[in-house]
Amino acid sequence: MKPFDAYRKRIELLEAEIAQLSGRHNIFSFVRLILFLLSGVSVYLFAVGYSFFMPLTAIAAFVAILLIDGKLVARLKLKRALKALSEDEIASDKNHSHRIFSNGSANIDPKHPYSFDIDVFGEGSLFKHINRTVTPLGEARLSETLKVVNKNTNEIKARQASVGELAENTELRQGFIVEKYLNPHVPEDDVNKLLESDELLTINSENIIYRLLLILFPLVFILSVVLASAEKVSNNVPFTMFILQLAIVGNYVKRINGYHRIIDSISKNLKRDARLLKTIEKYTFRSELIANLKRELIEKDGSALSAIKQSELLLNAFENRMNMVVSFLLNGVYMRDLWLILRFNRWLKKYKNEVPLWMAHIAEFDELISIANFNFNNPDFIFPDPEGTWFLKSEELGHPLIDAEKRVCNNFTITSTGELHIVTGANMSGKSTFLRTALINLVLASTGSAVCAKEFSYKPASIFSSIRTFDNLIDDVSYFQAELIRLKQMMEEAAKGEPVVIAIDEPLKGTNSEDKRKGSILLLGKMVELPVCGLVATHDLELKVLAENDKRFHLICFELRFEGEKVIYDYTLREGVTTTMNATILMKNMGLI
Repeated sequence: MKPFDAYRKRIELLEAEIAQLSGRHNIFSFVRLILFLLSGVSVYLFAVGYSFFMPLTAIAAFVAILLIDGKLVARLKLKRALKALSEDEIASDKNHSHRIFSNGSANIDPKHPYSFDIDVFGEGSLFKHINRTVTPLGEARLSETLKVVNKNTNEIKARQASVGELAENTELRQGFIVEKYLNPHVPEDDVNKLLESDELLTINSENIIYRLLLILFPLVFILSVVLASAEKVSNNVPFTMFILQLAIVGNYVKRINGYHRIIDSISKNLKRDARLLKTIEKYTFRSELIANLKRELIEKDGSALSAIKQSELLLNAFENRMNMVVSFLLNGVYMRDLWLILRFNRWLKKYKNEVPLWMAHIAEFDELISIANFNFNNPDFIFPDPEGTWFLKSEELGHPLIDAEKRVCNNFTITSTGELHIVTGANMSGKSTFLRTALINLVLASTGSAVCAKEFSYKPASIFSSIRTFDNLIDDVSYFQAELIRLKQMMEEAAKGEPVVIAIDEPLKGTNSEDKRKGSILLLGKMVELPVCGLVATHDLELKVLAENDKRFHLICFELRFEGEKVIYDYTLREGVTTTMNATILMKNMGLI
């Protein structure tokens, strides 16, 4: 079944479940109303002398229905969110965008070795297609994975195994990703920094006097209540103790509120992580990478899940602090706010140093699930072999972000360093797109993802491109100077001695034709002396002289044909140099000449 057919089938099943749950919720809502009215009537009857069992039964039934319906509403919310997720996956296939997840535009950097040139970040980018992360750290990790080429073949293969397994498990993937729909407003604060916040240190709950007060004063209050009930002391004694405890809490209220603000952000993040961990907990994994992550997060003693479960009651109690009536009564009885701080500080003391590691593990799961979701959405892609003998050997290589119906695939091979393929072709014939096709698939391969090809093996290497160049008026850098700076950076990277796969679109395009030709020949001649390999796209057919005199240069091209005034592109890669041009016809067709 094709992925988007699977999403449609899933939507049908979810719609049936939603209809069933909605019907039950409507029934429970009606019963709840009846029981509420009965409770009121039974309380009145009890007040005029009837049995107390009637109101007790009615109220108990009302509370029971309320709890059952609450769980029903939560399930209904989950099913609706899952349905919205599948609908968005179908929509994103059509418009190459997703309404919920970031496009990574904050990572756009024209100075990066390749990401700006091949649209790794931004609207319609590779990141936008992949990103389904639900945690800030997961999103940051995915960004970093796409920005730094992984050359460790063992790591790549381990990631491939995990991505492949997760791609098969739609229930797990969507159960994880749907968190973004259910709780989209979790603060994106750095929890690790929050844990180091000075506001968590303003109340020294380990102070011996502080702890004695927390034990002694509530005991005195309870004792005074007992004695007052037995008429051994005046009612003023428990009242005084109640007010005294409120006063003590009030003395700390500013610091308590600051502590609460920090805990509120930590709480939302920890609760989200607990829900994600409970989703993972249901499954057993074959691949070593995610099996180890699950073991660390869930199965070992003192795991993240068990620790966060311990904190949940405390975190809920902090949330309930906002109920002024409850807060007033419980602070008067046993100084509840100060007790909460004491207990949470003990939890922090035990687990504070573990939290960053938990979050890093969850972020890794988050990132892998995003890549797996991308792989599920592209079932025709294949996992590459990162232990190839050549830098790139591919069959039916295509651009992963172009619709399958429009995508034209080509065979392409780069055997060794010191080898450059010179790509010629008319305007709009596909030269630049092909440069991006080769590089973006190498980036995908580095992440552990499948790539857009029928066969694909490669030898991991650094990547550097010079495809888009801009002048910079602020830094007083001209277009040509900006291009030279970029090419210099490329050569400096190659001069380090490690292999670099490069792509250059129209070298030295910022100068005149004759100067450009001479400079390009000298530049590329020097390039092949370095440990580089890759592609150079050009309109300058005179660069064919390089291949005539040096076997390190290979000529490939994209051709076109004319049907009257109409230009037909087939985007098929061929050996040799192009024999067709189209600038004049394109200008005529647009009414420019």
